Amino acid sequence: MSGYHGFRGLARFMHRHQEHLAPRLGLPRAALPSYSTIRRMLNQTDFQAVAKAFNEWAKAAGLWQAGNDCAVDGKGLSNTVSDPFTAGQN
Repeated sequence: MSGYHGFRGLARFMHRHQEHLAPRLGLPRAALPSYSTIRRMLNQTDFQAVAKAFNEWAKAAGLWQAGNDCAVDGKGLSNTVSDPFTAGQN
């Protein structure tokens, strides 16, 4: 997301691209959620359900084949970066 880290960074990214994002998110006007709304939404997200939906979509789209797994949780992703527990991980 353009090098942003955290909820405020994600909100900055969204506001910078709001004219493209608002219609794709089905918002009736160009106003996008604040960082606190993004934070609340992500904290309430069932990531197991997201992973399941992603895997089903990837299979249906022909993007995922047996043996080609994709980690979507933080533990799996933390093994792919250096300094995974800092705000400025790469």
